Amino acid sequence: MQNSDIDSVIGKALLGFISIILIFAAFSIIFAYTDKSERNITVHVHDKRPLHPGHDSCGITLILTDIGIFKNMDSAAHGKFNSTSLYKKIKIGRCYIFRVVGQSIPLLGHYPNIISIKEIRCKNK
Repeated sequence: MQNSDIDSVIGKALLGFISIILIFAAFSIIFAYTDKSERNITVHVHDKRPLHPGHDSCGITLILTDIGIFKNMDSAAHGKFNSTSLYKKIKIGRCYIFRVVGQSIPLLGHYPNIISIKEIRCKNK
């Protein structure tokens, strides 16, 4: 086999691999942003922070709770355009009922998005 033949085979394999990764990423993004699985979840908030502290996070924040991580971002698909004011309302150490949509896929950095909140009294644990 000549070097050009080897380069061609490697190039085709690499192109195929990249294509599979891009298709998987596209389906993951489409699923994450169009998922209609809205549900209510009761949480105790432990922390909250920008997605990328010290950098522009495009208004996306993470809310860390006793049952997992949730994101807070605007979503035209769900009529939510108040992520900044919602972030200010969420207080560390308090309990809430979050109305969320989406699934958690931590490997891809996808977390359920908070659509609305209602503060509740924390139950003693």
